[in-house]
Amino acid sequence: MKRMLAAIAALGLAACASAPEPARTYADLWYAPPTPGLVKSLNLYETETGWRGSVWVANGYGFPVRDIAQSPDQVSFTVPGLVARFSGAKDGQGWSGQWAPVGATTPLVLQPTDPPANAKNFIRLADGRRMYMDCQGTGLPAVIFDSGAGGGVQSWAKVQPDIAKTNMACTYDRAGFGVSEPGPFPRDAAAVANDMDALLTAARIPAPYVVVGHSLGGIHVRQYANTHLDKVAGIVLVDPSGDNQRALFRAAIPKAVNDPLWNFDEENWRRCVAVLRGPLLPRSDPALKDCTGNDLEIVDANLSSLYAMEHSSIDQLAASRRSYGALPLIVLTAGKAGNRLPPEYDDADNAAFAKVWADLHRDQASLSTIGERRVVPGAGHGIQADAPQAVIDAIREVLAAAAR
Repeated sequence: MKRMLAAIAALGLAACASAPEPARTYADLWYAPPTPGLVKSLNLYETETGWRGSVWVANGYGFPVRDIAQSPDQVSFTVPGLVARFSGAKDGQGWSGQWAPVGATTPLVLQPTDPPANAKNFIRLADGRRMYMDCQGTGLPAVIFDSGAGGGVQSWAKVQPDIAKTNMACTYDRAGFGVSEPGPFPRDAAAVANDMDALLTAARIPAPYVVVGHSLGGIHVRQYANTHLDKVAGIVLVDPSGDNQRALFRAAIPKAVNDPLWNFDEENWRRCVAVLRGPLLPRSDPALKDCTGNDLEIVDANLSSLYAMEHSSIDQLAASRRSYGALPLIVLTAGKAGNRLPPEYDDADNAAFAKVWADLHRDQASLSTIGERRVVPGAGHGIQADAPQAVIDAIREVLAAAAR
């Protein structure tokens, strides 16, 4: 009997020892000023590695919060995108302090508030990171937009609402951009495609999708199609970057060989990161020349993706390249592609650029047996801003073809 009781006790102890610990819950706090102003709301949330957050302003834009220092009685943070700081002390349940953009200091009170409507746009991935995705509309298939270098959800403001009238239309900030948390480096095509799949899975948006990529985003959505073709119903590429484009431009335009425009400066990337670890600077500061911004994490992610474009990304695209069969595919080329170079380049240089650009786009259109390349007259590189209807029409054509 004693041995039986001891055995039962031992089993109980073993069960207790192997019971999983309860999952840790993380704080997710929202604040807002009692009266409307530049700052509309503040989100501070806890992660395994510390506090993160974002400030949302009156026009609906969000800016990441950095350098967060929080104690029971005080809080401070910087907002590089607004070149501003906040420092406050506990005031009841909220914070009362000073909002200090460059050249001015104003009082600001932040009180606890319910999460705003856009709080649902923060999607937590399986690895714990949060990414920001704005989905409008409900119809399927969903249309997923990926922006060019340095772009984010605002890039598609003239296109997304129209598509959302009939289909779910989702824009998102890539990892490290906008208010999305950074992801593992390098920020190459494979990393972005993996994040895209993890994001769509976490958001429970059913496949297949029509994927739309602008410029560098064209490389990303092609890598996604190469590796997840079963989840793709159609593709629209908006003046997309092409495989090995810098090398092709340097070969076609002799003076480009020694021009920094065509030669990524890895040393400058490291210099920018080092400078941005120092005091907060406005984007216009001469020390930030060629840094693409004044936010350390965004600059690091952006320059990593630009470096990867001509290194690991093109290797990944080449390794995963495949025929898309009869997948609906439209490639849009900017009509002003022959007039994009700096003033020191002549007409012959611009013509050479336009030819390389057109050849790259023809190659991408050839990935589908029904792929089509079309020129958008009068549009610059940002076709979605210069001629949004051309992008809307292309997406609708691809949606119609996918339905057939």
